[in-house]
Order: sequence, then structure tokens, then C-alpha cells
Amino acid sequence: MSPVAGSYPLLGVGKLPNATIAFPGEVWSNKRASGVIIPGSAVAPVNLSGKPGLKQLIAGDTPVIEQVGVALRVVEIPDVNTGFSALGPNEIVNQAIASGDWLRQIMSGAMKLTLVEPRADYVPGQKIGWAVAAVRPSGKAAGTGAWSNAGILAGTAIFEVHEPYQVYGASNEGVLTVRFLRSNN
Repeated sequence: MSPVAGSYPLLGVGKLPNATIAFPGEVWSNKRASGVIIPGSAVAPVNLSGKPGLKQLIAGDTPVIEQVGVALRVVEIPDVNTGFSALGPNEIVNQAIASGDWLRQIMSGAMKLTLVEPRADYVPGQKIGWAVAAVRPSGKAAGTGAWSNAGILAGTAIFEVHEPYQVYGASNEGVLTVRFLRSNN
């Protein structure tokens, strides 16, 4: 018997990248992380020992909406481990960005997000922002904070839902295709 393409259904988004670029836009780099940052989360500029840095947004932050972006890892180094314990490419891109490490800040274009609060009510045209207390999908980094249409931190509604929400899981986990409100893409 030979394998059939598509015979393994996607039953959740936990192992998928937190965020990927669907259509290229503006990328700002050469900035270091101030504190640990989860890839795919909302970040804003911060002064880091006299140099520009980025921090993950938390409760109580008051970011300027024009400066809010999405954090992604700069380099995706293959896992040097072999065998059963080796990390795959999706697991590598989702590893936390350590304080002091370099990161990319995506500022425009379109993205596919899986670090999204599991909800069934995302519709095209709706604004999406960073919700600090939002529940993350199963299999994502521990803690709270995800992109959502509810409980959004002021100054972070930087996205508009571009395509209908694709649900992959029993708990409304899925892939949300969004575009930055500041771009024409």
C-alpha cells in the first residue's frame, strides 16, 4: 500500500509556526530582544542600553500603533541533534527569542497567524490586535497572550482579517490570514 497525499489530517495548530509571511511587506531588523519574546507576538520599540531594541507587549503597555509589529526569529538554524529528539523546522521557528538575541519585526504585508486565540467568530474585515490575557492554542508556548478580536491591548489593532478563519481542531484552533492595516497589500 502506498501513502496518499492528504491522508494525515491536521488536527490542531500547535506544531505549526506561530506566524509566517503570506505576502512580503516591510521588515525591520538589527534590533535585539529586551526580555524573552515568543515568535509571532506583538512587539514595540524600547531603549536597550542606549540602542534600539524590541519588547513583547504586556498588560499596562501603551504602545504607539505605528510602531507595533510582529516578532520573528532572524535565523532558523537546523537542529544538530539527530534521531527521535531532533527538532523540526516548525519547532525551531517557534522557540522563544532570548533576551539580547536579534529578531525581525514585521511591519506590513500579510501574515498567516496560528498564535491566535481559539475562537470561531473571526470574519473578513474585522480588526485584530494583541490580547495580553488571551488563551493560546494547545501546543503553543506556555503562558497567555495571542492575537484576537476581543480584549485587545490599546494601540495593537494592527491587522484586518483577510480570509475566512480556517479551523483545525476541536477547540476552534486555526490559521488566521491577516493583513496589516498600514499596508496596501
